[in-house]
Amino acid sequence: MVDKLRGVRSQDSVGGRDESKGAAKPERGSPPGSRSPEDKQADSLSRPNADQVLRKSALPKSARRKTGKSSSSARLNASSEAKEALIRGYNSFTINLFDQLFALYPGKNIFITIGIASGLLSIYNGADGTTRHAVAKALGLQGMNTEEANAAHAEVVGTLSKKKAGAQLQIANCLLVDKKVRLREDFLQRFSGEVIHHLGLTSPQMSTFIKEWVAEKTDNQVTDFDPSGDFNTKTLLALLTPAHFRGLWDIPFDRRDTKPGLFMSSTGKRKGLPFMFREGSFHHDYQDDHELIRLHYKHRSISMRVFLPRVKHTLADVQHTLKDVQWDPGHFFQDLSRQFHNMHDLGEDKLYFPKFKVESETDLTVPLAKLGMSELFTPMGANLSRMIASPLPAHFGQAIQKGVLEVDEEGTTASDISSFAASLGEPSTIKVNRPFLTSVVHNKSNLILGLGSVVDPLANGNGQPQSA
Repeated sequence: MVDKLRGVRSQDSVGGRDESKGAAKPERGSPPGSRSPEDKQADSLSRPNADQVLRKSALPKSARRKTGKSSSSARLNASSEAKEALIRGYNSFTINLFDQLFALYPGKNIFITIGIASGLLSIYNGADGTTRHAVAKALGLQGMNTEEANAAHAEVVGTLSKKKAGAQLQIANCLLVDKKVRLREDFLQRFSGEVIHHLGLTSPQMSTFIKEWVAEKTDNQVTDFDPSGDFNTKTLLALLTPAHFRGLWDIPFDRRDTKPGLFMSSTGKRKGLPFMFREGSFHHDYQDDHELIRLHYKHRSISMRVFLPRVKHTLADVQHTLKDVQWDPGHFFQDLSRQFHNMHDLGEDKLYFPKFKVESETDLTVPLAKLGMSELFTPMGANLSRMIASPLPAHFGQAIQKGVLEVDEEGTTASDISSFAASLGEPSTIKVNRPFLTSVVHNKSNLILGLGSVVDPLANGNGQPQSA
């Protein structure tokens, strides 16, 4: 049913109506711009209204548009320096954003992915002036031009998006545009994703479309994401950027070994939870305040890295480890990789790991503003002139995200969706039975694909952020 709305866009949004050859001409003496009754009747038959579009899947091919495939930046080969700079910038942004969310939502599950940075890259492509500079600084794109940044992103993310049994990342973009907005053609060439021009973003059917489109892109892991409730007549466009990762363990857990256990939540309460069990050799190490565990996915190109606080230490202690090295997180993860690489086989270790599914819902407006992008959310302050050709002032009135992390005997499924709405030693036994930080990392590049905290595997949703 998702296909019923996807790709619908106004014919005059990028350069004029597609007049059919046999269209009736205005009668002589008619005012300029007027159309004959025959023309209006033909228009009503050939152009379905919003409700008809949402109910019917037979849309003309000319009304569908997927962008970005023919852009020059997509054909440009990114330099190794540009790719390394992009990875450092994305890692720094992910850790900085997680730090902000960790403070805003204390004691709550949090999970974010590279999809948020990807969505901001689309905004960077459409911003100009100080707005563009702020986004570039937050993403670490200074020193790169638009083509270099887009090419580096396409190559880095493209490598991870290649279909490979066992571990794959998928990121999608969908730009919902109000009928009165005309987008710049050069922006559409840079934007990689789907563009939908609609008669009105406040249509009741818009909610159904968004839910179904996001569910499809996240393999039905996120099924109830719906920012349209906050859309109003001033909403000009909305950017949806879902990211979905599915990884199968290199060595799966045996379901027969999964037994009930107790998890100590952040409030100190013990809660019943299924615990998976695996015995054998795996990468782990001890630090002053936490234990490090790395579990490979198939092909061993991507791994889950778990930061488990040691006894008498808290999740905040471990979080500060990430915060202290945020100036060069790539270097941190490289050092971490060396630690794992240099570790010796300590024998038949025993690992008890919780089987769970957690969800987090966060408002990104305040965290992104604190990371220097306040102009995006300031009325009359955002400069989106490289995106919007229409003389309409616009700013982002909404930036929300929902993350889902699921771990079972077969592997890990992780998704998140962000929406920006413009408005105007010895063999050991390790029990992961208390709050921990977790990340999904591409081993070769050290790119952080996902980062989160699990404080209560039985709790879903974050509610309201803590007041400053």
